[in-house]
Amino acid sequence: MKKANAKDLSGGGAGENAEILINILKCKEEEAKREITVLNAASGIVAGGKANSIKDGVKLAEESIDSGRAYGKLEDMIAYL
Repeated sequence: MKKANAKDLSGGGAGENAEILINILKCKEEEAKREITVLNAASGIVAGGKANSIKDGVKLAEESIDSGRAYGKLEDMIAYL
């Protein structure tokens, strides 16, 4: 992961942040925002016991995003609501 500054990571209001998330999950978002999202997901994956290290969690998070599974789960959640 590369170093990023706060400007590269900043979002905006709820609508803009939702759009950023969708773009990340569709592999259309800028590198810094994707990387911080992957790192955050990796932390959750480790905390949930699905990976033994952040490195392994990063790999799982990247695979989930790149395969489209993460976006599919978001769509499932939206349909459920």
